[in-house]
Amino acid sequence: MKQRIYNIVIVLVIVLFMLPAPVSAHAKVLQSVPAANAKLQNSPLEIKIQYSEGFNAELSKIILQDDAGKPITGKLTTGTDQWLIYQIPTLSGGAYTVKYQVLSEDTHVVEGSFTFTVAAVKPTATPVASTQPTDAAAGITTTPSPANTPKVIEPDIIIKSSSILMPVLRVMEVLAVIAAAGFIIFRYGIWSNIYKVEVPPLFSKRNERVLYIAVFVLFLLSGILQAGLLTDQLSGPGTGSFWTLWQKILTDTLVGAASWLRPAAAAVLLLTTLGSRSQGRLAFVIKLSAIFVIILLFPLTGHAYGAVSGVTYAVLSQVLHIGSAAVWFGGLIGILAAIQSRKQSALSYEQLNRLIVRFSAIALPSVIVIALSGVFLALLRLGSWNALLHSEYGRIILAKSAIVLCIWIIAAYHRLVLLPRMKNILQISTADKEQEIPRRFIVNVRTEIILAVAAFVLAGMLSTTPPPEQAVVAAPVYWHVMGESAHMSMRVNFKEDIGQTLQLDVWLPSGMGAPSGVDVQLSHSGEQDITLTVPFRFRTGGTDPYGYEGFDKYTYGAAGRYFTEKGEWKAVITFTDSKGTVHSYEKVITL
Repeated sequence: MKQRIYNIVIVLVIVLFMLPAPVSAHAKVLQSVPAANAKLQNSPLEIKIQYSEGFNAELSKIILQDDAGKPITGKLTTGTDQWLIYQIPTLSGGAYTVKYQVLSEDTHVVEGSFTFTVAAVKPTATPVASTQPTDAAAGITTTPSPANTPKVIEPDIIIKSSSILMPVLRVMEVLAVIAAAGFIIFRYGIWSNIYKVEVPPLFSKRNERVLYIAVFVLFLLSGILQAGLLTDQLSGPGTGSFWTLWQKILTDTLVGAASWLRPAAAAVLLLTTLGSRSQGRLAFVIKLSAIFVIILLFPLTGHAYGAVSGVTYAVLSQVLHIGSAAVWFGGLIGILAAIQSRKQSALSYEQLNRLIVRFSAIALPSVIVIALSGVFLALLRLGSWNALLHSEYGRIILAKSAIVLCIWIIAAYHRLVLLPRMKNILQISTADKEQEIPRRFIVNVRTEIILAVAAFVLAGMLSTTPPPEQAVVAAPVYWHVMGESAHMSMRVNFKEDIGQTLQLDVWLPSGMGAPSGVDVQLSHSGEQDITLTVPFRFRTGGTDPYGYEGFDKYTYGAAGRYFTEKGEWKAVITFTDSKGTVHSYEKVITL
């Protein structure tokens, strides 16, 4: 009865934590040129979209359509720093829609769309002399040209949610690899043949085959489903037939290769259980090699491989994280199985104590590696303490950390209290005392196993939850220019939780009215050919009793993530007054 309740609790833990929640794709759109909803004065030469992670160029596409839905033919290329570029011919005036789709290196599809407008070409007049501002920034005055007044955009353009099936599959895969690796470590490592008694029934040859068959079937089905889902998401104009694309995904992508490599490795595990030498050293080495391949494929098809920097360390850390978790979990299951089958296997109390002590010596470094690698991976993806509390990814890490802390407390109680008592019992022959400590030990081990399953489920959820974007944090920026016919100031504040807030103040002679157009362009020193338009929106304006005498003040605001990295940024601010005079200012901002 107790065993049945224990099994029910394990199932409930898995089901509870696997309840699906909406999940977004992991890579994000950092910026686009032109910006979403931008109104351009001239036709762009190309469409550029920058992503937060690397992507598969061969399975990526950009489609440009005019307002009638007619596609504009262009050439797709890629650039450094995760830019996808679509070179296009000169566009006539009108509205255009950009549709994009990429397969990111963490195996998730990112897709979406945005629009921009190209103004009709109009003749421009000759420039007129300008009043020089008192600041070092340049001031230029010309007659007006069509204004570029983009609407508010979200720097991270909204993308399609991932299927709820993906997190469920990932959790099942994590549980499967931990179970298989844990079985191998305990049966052929911790237990080995040092005990001249029968192996616990749970770790019998028959159950080993059943486990490998289950792992094989799971990875085979998940591989087919994942490849099929990706094919369905990536299919469309220019991608060929469904089967051609499906074959391309299997052969040209890591997620496709993993979909057949995992079941192949599981099949190798199954083959090692056949024959008279299935328990020999060579079979053990083959088992370890096959399970290593399965474990390695997890970071290669997840967040670790999709990282912009530190990929090698991220992959290695995740392999150590999963491998150490398998050692620890396999030992827990093996100890519990040995205790429950002690009468059938004739395992003496002394042998059981030696087994527990041996496992304890391995478990301690394993748990330390789990903790250290987990902290490293969390810091790599979070970037700040604020993200730990204000993102779904961070909250899952907090929940997992709380579980690991409970496990550490139980492990400390075992090592400091129970194990010394169990050693002392060896000197006592009373049967009641001999069984008292193991009963307490069983309760604690079962609790650890339940907590471990919960932690593994959370680990699977982490791999299908988008990490928070790492915001640029810098000192506030203030830029002010005073001139005879116009004044200007811009403030930029950087905050981890909401990104950047920008405020632009313009002063024009009283009675002239608000500027007819405001345009702010940013470009990083390392990417001078890429210019980002900041979509300022008018907030308030009119008489400014506390400002400059004879001038009215007009305030514009914007919020988002426009300064995407530190370094030198060139800012160009242009606005046009009601008389048609264009005022332009330029400055290099260092973050």
